[in-house]
Amino acid sequence: MNKTINSANFSIHHALIFFILLATSGGSELVAVEKTEIVVSVIDLGRDSQINGKVVPVTEVFRYGCDHCPSFHEKIQQWSQVTDEKITFKAIPILKKLSDDVYDPLDELAMRAHYVADQLGMLERVRPVIHRAVKDRAYDLLNTERLVEFFARMGGNEAEIDRAQNAFAILAKVSQSRSYSDLVMNKIKGVPMVIVGDKYAVGPGQVNGFHELIVVIEYLVDRVRSEH
Repeated sequence: MNKTINSANFSIHHALIFFILLATSGGSELVAVEKTEIVVSVIDLGRDSQINGKVVPVTEVFRYGCDHCPSFHEKIQQWSQVTDEKITFKAIPILKKLSDDVYDPLDELAMRAHYVADQLGMLERVRPVIHRAVKDRAYDLLNTERLVEFFARMGGNEAEIDRAQNAFAILAKVSQSRSYSDLVMNKIKGVPMVIVGDKYAVGPGQVNGFHELIVVIEYLVDRVRSEH
């Protein structure tokens, strides 16, 4: 995708034009695409993004049980696989907070199942089932006692499943994801959302179609690369 960038705007193939209004951290940027304004949130996650060799972290933030998240993940993952030379892509599940320090218990079970599935190399196969379980409020499917049975039915090895769900690495990832959830949910309006370089956030609700979202994400990736 050919781009020409200057301080005020940049043009790309297909004659889409962006007009950038810079904002301070915690504010937003207005991006005009074919006469449509897109608000790109400028967020501060309180940590410096690690840009190694100009490779930019791109994070899909989603919640199990979210109606739009499964189809969005399929599309954004396909994009990430053809763009992997300049990004590192990961998907992080977040939690719905019911009150101070109290999360939806099914979200917590789903988060644990997510990282167990990832450890077992079964994540993409299991994700749709976890989504349905959360949406249907099927606590018994995801609770700790039934998790081995759940993954075994999906083709996993029982001994490996048992080791994975009790592994320190899994518990650490769940803890980190819970902290990330607290941090991010105070700064974004909903899910799914894409965070580029731990700094810019944009989601499908802010654009006219997935193609336009990808154009914005690729602009933000290049922007982050130019900032380091």
